Amino acid sequence: MAVKKERIPAEMFDKMQYILRNYYDGTMHSVFYYDKTLNKDVVEKAVTYVVKNFKIYHSTFHKSLFRSYWEVNEDYTVDDYFKFIETDDLAKAENDFITQQVDEKDVCQIKVALIRCNGKDTLCYLINHMVSDGGDLRYIYLTIAKLYNEYLEKGSFETKLKDGTRSNLQVYDAMSPEDKKAAMNLKSNVSSVKNIARFPYTKSLKTDKNMIVKEYLSSDEFLAIKAKGKEKGASINDVFVAAYVRAIYDICKLKNEDEVNMSCMVDLRRYMPGGQTVGITNMTGYMPCSTKNIGNSMEETLKVVCESNAKQKADKFMGLYSIPLLNLAFDIFPDGLATFCIRLGYKNPIFGMSNIGIIKPELLKMQDATLVDGWSTGAVKYKPYVQFAMTTFDTSVTMTMASRGNEGDAVILKQMLEMIHKNLQDFLAE
Repeated sequence: MAVKKERIPAEMFDKMQYILRNYYDGTMHSVFYYDKTLNKDVVEKAVTYVVKNFKIYHSTFHKSLFRSYWEVNEDYTVDDYFKFIETDDLAKAENDFITQQVDEKDVCQIKVALIRCNGKDTLCYLINHMVSDGGDLRYIYLTIAKLYNEYLEKGSFETKLKDGTRSNLQVYDAMSPEDKKAAMNLKSNVSSVKNIARFPYTKSLKTDKNMIVKEYLSSDEFLAIKAKGKEKGASINDVFVAAYVRAIYDICKLKNEDEVNMSCMVDLRRYMPGGQTVGITNMTGYMPCSTKNIGNSMEETLKVVCESNAKQKADKFMGLYSIPLLNLAFDIFPDGLATFCIRLGYKNPIFGMSNIGIIKPELLKMQDATLVDGWSTGAVKYKPYVQFAMTTFDTSVTMTMASRGNEGDAVILKQMLEMIHKNLQDFLAE
């Protein structure tokens, strides 16, 4: 008689990411470059410890018309989540691994590769966005670095991993009763956006594949941009949004008076003590940014962006809109009907942006191996959707665009990133 597998209820954000699979591949990516080799066996042990202790990472998603769930797998093997690759072509090995999709039907929802090339190691992480977002991907790779050092120093793992609720309702726990009541009544639909602009992708082909295109911003450039932005009363995020906006208008051949709507990701951990979720989960909201009449210079566009963002930042509940509405839909209706209703009312914005945050190399040092560079990016978007992401490594920046397309699309995406870079340089020269 077969043993019945343990089930974990699918949370609202899990289900939403499943719905959004029509727009992107739902996989989070991170890559870290070290100046020497790591202890392969200990890396594997640390990753195994994490996968074993978080049941959600060795589970498979099951869609149900009534209530969807994760089924916990106990018959998984190390090959389902860890890979060691020796190569003399790092770029190819890295790209082959990092452009894979972690599918909800997989046995494990996390995949890690240790790539060895010319006496140096690169660590690559892939995580299904249905299970956890960029905030908890960060928690995972910081934890694995900590576990690695701990094992080599003590011969065992003693770090206690967080293991609480995955519910999105935890975002309200630290609020006052008045704020909680108000936040839980924010039922407006923030996905009501106009999609006028169209990114100039090539026609979709059966040969289209996942790709991640990158552009780098030096430490000197970043620090200078940050300083000038501060002089203008703008955050570094505002400046990058302005550079992105100007690139959108240029590459899409829009008129100055045309309106562009985009969604900027908001980490809802801002509302939680210590900026951490209780368990591994998704905790990402959206901040809409609308621009028109952007002017003829970066400074003029930055002013428009700051005015738009200031309205959002002044809202004490930024990013929390629509969550109660989505919770209500999944609470009242069976998942099949709730999904149908949400799809009717949801309109995915063409353009999105995510400031994934800062990678601090000292927190990812693994014994005597020093982290010399690293970057993260979100899910691979499907045409016609576009996502611009930025990761700060110490004081330099990796800008990325992840999409499914062909070589022609890669050229266009690279051109877009170069436009953003030039806009940032123009900002310094103005």
